Amino acid sequence: MKMKFLIFLLAVSALFAQSKLTLEECRSEVRKNFPTYQNKEYLKSSFQMKSKNLFTNYYPKLTLSAQATYQSDVTEFPIKFPSSPLFTIESPESPDKDRYQFQLDVKQLIWDGGLVKSQINTEKTIYLGDSLKVESELYKLNETVNNLYFAVLLLQEKKAALEISLNDLSSKMKTVESGVKNGVMLQTSSLILKAEILNLEQQVSETDVLKKANIDMLSDLMSREISSNTEFIIPEAVEVSKDSKRLELESFENERLKLDNTISTVESKLMPKLYGFAQTGYSKPGLNMFSNEFDTYGIVGLRAEYDISGLYTNSREKDILTNTKHIVEKQKEAFNKTLDIQLNKTLADIENYKSLLEKDKEIITIRESILETADKQLAHGTITVNDYIGYSSALNLSRQSLRSHEIMLVQAKVNYNNLLNNQE
Repeated sequence: MKMKFLIFLLAVSALFAQSKLTLEECRSEVRKNFPTYQNKEYLKSSFQMKSKNLFTNYYPKLTLSAQATYQSDVTEFPIKFPSSPLFTIESPESPDKDRYQFQLDVKQLIWDGGLVKSQINTEKTIYLGDSLKVESELYKLNETVNNLYFAVLLLQEKKAALEISLNDLSSKMKTVESGVKNGVMLQTSSLILKAEILNLEQQVSETDVLKKANIDMLSDLMSREISSNTEFIIPEAVEVSKDSKRLELESFENERLKLDNTISTVESKLMPKLYGFAQTGYSKPGLNMFSNEFDTYGIVGLRAEYDISGLYTNSREKDILTNTKHIVEKQKEAFNKTLDIQLNKTLADIENYKSLLEKDKEIITIRESILETADKQLAHGTITVNDYIGYSSALNLSRQSLRSHEIMLVQAKVNYNNLLNNQE
């Protein structure tokens, strides 16, 4: 019986235990549950199939054909041999005007000047580019997650500061009620204190509502329930780095490589191509055009092809691709310039929060000393409840400011690393 009761207590404690959540966990789950996450696998599968299709250019090309024709005239042997009593020479029989043919053509690419290889390389860079776009879209979710997560942290810390003040004022209620009872304080002092306590309780309630709203939005992105009792862990304030790993920079490089491969493809189209070919069939007539019988036949050989018409546009195509490379390079420069501006602004924010934190600590020390003195003065009736509430509220705001600036400093560092695509 005792064992069952112990198991029951453990189960209840586990049920009501406060769970914890980190920023990294939120990011990971949002990423995996976002609809476009699966697109990477589809893109990979499509690239593999396209590559296999292009590689089939190296496979023999088989063509099976059949035809029946009738022609108005045929080739005849122009000489008629005379007959003789000693011997007879028969002239070849004229071929029939109807013809029938069943044929299998085999064509094997031997050399294409690197065309297929460059086409496969181009498809690879297209696949990598599309994959980087998906990754970039997923990475942009980090900013949304960061904003929601730190909003919850700020509200979480605001509630903690409010509860400290609420506990302080609630403890002072006994002192005030005792003073009213002994005639040292007026009845209004008790009412003023009660009103301020209700005001703080109202702020706590409002904070809970706002916190729940942000948690619900984060929960939708993560596709799982998050309890209102969940503790959001403040990320470690890692030092910022200047080593950029932005996906866009990798995308620009991949785009340049794709254009290089496309230029290679254009150049390969001008190269001659060498094929081996074979034909076999069953026709009337066969290769002997003077025969009126069905016969089998076979032909093998080599063929070289050179597409001269490619010379008309080849130079302009390469110029267009070169211009596109210049455009990509300018886009990269513009991106880096914009990124530098964002990084400098975020660094300024970091320095600002560091400076504010130093002042916050000094202010809190002073206000704690003031409130400590006010506490004694209130007990002796030398100050009013309104005075004490003012000192208490000022200390509460200073504490909120300190915690807010601490969290904002961490958020600024997280944002800085996020701009560089560095993992915190």
